[in-house]
Amino acid sequence: MAENKKRSNVFFEKTAEKIIRFRWVVLLLLIVVTVFFVSNMKNLTFDNSADIWFVEGDESVTVMKKFEEAFGNDDFVSLFVKADKNGKFTPEMLKLMRSMALELEEKVPLVKRMQWLGNAEWIESTPQGLEISSFISDEVLNQKQVDALLDKSLTEPSYVNALINKDKTLIPIHLELYEYPEQTKEVNSRYEITEAVYSIVKNERYKELEVLVTSPPVFSYEYDRMVSSEGKKLFMMTIVIMLTLMAWLGRGVRGVFAPIAVVALSVFWTMGAIPYMGFTINLLTTALPTILICVGIADSMHYISAFNDFNDDGLERRESLIKGLGVTGVAIVLTSMTTIAGFLSFLTTHIKPYREMGVYVAAGVFFAMIITMLLVPSIFSFGKKKINPKKTRRHGGQDIFDIILVKIHSTVVNHPVKILTFFIIITVAAVIGASFVKVESNTAKLIKKGNHLRDITDYIGDKMGGVMSLEFMIDTGRENGIKSAEFMKKLDEFHLRLEAHPLSSKVTSITYVLKKMRKALHDNDMEFYHIPDEDKVVSQYLFMYETSGGNEMDRLVTFMSDKARVIVKLPSLSTMEGRKFGDFAVKTADEIFGSEVSLAMSGGLYRYLRINDILLEGQRNSFLAALIAIGIMMMFVMCSAKLGFLSMIPNVFPVVISLGLLGFCGVYLDVILMSFAPIIIGVSVDDTIHFFTRFRNEFNRCGNYSDALFKTYTTVGRPIIFTSMILVLGFAPFIFSELTGYIKNGFLMGWAFSWALLADFFMAPAAIMLIKPLGKETGENK
Repeated sequence: MAENKKRSNVFFEKTAEKIIRFRWVVLLLLIVVTVFFVSNMKNLTFDNSADIWFVEGDESVTVMKKFEEAFGNDDFVSLFVKADKNGKFTPEMLKLMRSMALELEEKVPLVKRMQWLGNAEWIESTPQGLEISSFISDEVLNQKQVDALLDKSLTEPSYVNALINKDKTLIPIHLELYEYPEQTKEVNSRYEITEAVYSIVKNERYKELEVLVTSPPVFSYEYDRMVSSEGKKLFMMTIVIMLTLMAWLGRGVRGVFAPIAVVALSVFWTMGAIPYMGFTINLLTTALPTILICVGIADSMHYISAFNDFNDDGLERRESLIKGLGVTGVAIVLTSMTTIAGFLSFLTTHIKPYREMGVYVAAGVFFAMIITMLLVPSIFSFGKKKINPKKTRRHGGQDIFDIILVKIHSTVVNHPVKILTFFIIITVAAVIGASFVKVESNTAKLIKKGNHLRDITDYIGDKMGGVMSLEFMIDTGRENGIKSAEFMKKLDEFHLRLEAHPLSSKVTSITYVLKKMRKALHDNDMEFYHIPDEDKVVSQYLFMYETSGGNEMDRLVTFMSDKARVIVKLPSLSTMEGRKFGDFAVKTADEIFGSEVSLAMSGGLYRYLRINDILLEGQRNSFLAALIAIGIMMMFVMCSAKLGFLSMIPNVFPVVISLGLLGFCGVYLDVILMSFAPIIIGVSVDDTIHFFTRFRNEFNRCGNYSDALFKTYTTVGRPIIFTSMILVLGFAPFIFSELTGYIKNGFLMGWAFSWALLADFFMAPAAIMLIKPLGKETGENK
């Protein structure tokens, strides 16, 4: 093994020698490649729609496709017009709303159907027969008539919390949509729809109306803009922090510039490579620059630190660079490979954004490794051959880091049992806390209160029951199956039980149409507001409804009358509340229908619930995949199963203690935090490799555990502290985000990497002193 290491050192020394010899060519090559990738960044597309969270073949994709085939797109846009400052809707406001509604129907792309209180169906019996008309006529109204109409609207159950709220202060305009065409860089239907809606709402003609716009496409559009803005803000804040740290920790201008240049180029290369991979950028991509900065800077810092060590020993500049890459080259490659393995573990998930992030972060880490080896020796090779050594620990000097590292070594060597006991106790406590962790996949919950997007969502939820939907497709399995009076009564019972649930705000189904028909044909007497008892009467009512101009059938019943649709409107529920309601609905359907029908769920809430399940599965799979892949690599690198196993302790421990913190604090895992476990393992393993490879080399040289640890602390200890500081502070800007997921991620990463450092410096070395994984000592303690 010593011979192999010697050969590897020679290989990297020769590599550094050639890079320095052809440094101008190398620098020119780096510039050309950077220009190539940067020029391709214009082809980046942003997509944060719900569709991207599912891979083809997933159960939810299959269900949603069946639902779309039967009833079309379940996406919609809702605009909510508020009453004036007196809490009234005036005749002038209704006229403006009618004009706006018609303009929306005409000019917004992919609008299949527009509905508001003005064109809502009002069914009544006349001497000439059944009449279905618009609830508000085109005739000029006065204030008294408007007030009377709004009072009358509350007498129709199907209107309340659908077309007007109970206190008559909100009237929505709903736009149902056709299925979206295939999305491309040039065509994003959700964006086009939202921008068209905004252009109409902000028109000078409607300045007297206060309009709140929400629903899935609008939320997606606004959320994407926010994420993009947050990404730029966080990236710039991270860069400032990095520059400040490097100015303090680096030695000279090049010590600051080189690491920053490495990570900046790796970010540009990765972002430029994403379109070539056929991927889009999304919510998770905004963390990419920060991750690459924190990961990529470590390799360059270890290389520069080795260069400074050799320089302090009296070697000239070029020889120090050659020797520096010789001793760090293997570790740089190994840390990169283990980090790449950690991120490629995301390929075991069924979540497209995570799978894609795993690929392009792995690519970014690879780029950072290549750039480090090319850029650092090229930049540092310029200047005087001989550098006057600073007064360092090699020349009689000590700073705070030297003092701390020596003290840590003394503590570990003298008290390994106490240290391990402490870590075991808090690990057991963390495992208990981790059992309390819950998952949240509702995107609205990831935005801080006080943000306009969150405030609109909460306001609509309070005033009108929200705009989240859960939809059911009930398949009778036979043509005209829904026209059975028995089925309709069961459907109505299902409808009413869902509507009575405290989490539900509105339910819509074909039973409303039947009951309105029956009531209208009996002089609007509410005593007759229920389902007829005979099959033929049900069929007659539905036929009479269609021939009289009713247009609700096609959105609630399939053409063959074999499937019925039930739409449940809900506030912005948490994942736990949503699952509770979903389970209640499925159980209720089973109690009412038994096995005579099949039930399928769709809608926004269903997608959130399914994402929740996929996230849990993905977290488990990616964590196990990263753990196994990196564990095997570490055992191979250490040439020792015991040492390889011990080296995984500092990487698994931060994950466990972070989950414990979340559980005890009652903080849920969300879409952003779901990726933290493989990231922590993949990133923290870098410092572990540098520590353990140096320890093994020193033990092979001196044969004494205490001496080997002392030499390890006083050589790679400093860059490990520096990179840990960079990791902790690099994610700190996230706490200033508008997105609660990012805030929690920034704090949790800082917490995890702080404990990773403690585990590297205390937990694992204490275990080494007790277990002695490399066998008996052969040398005396010095």
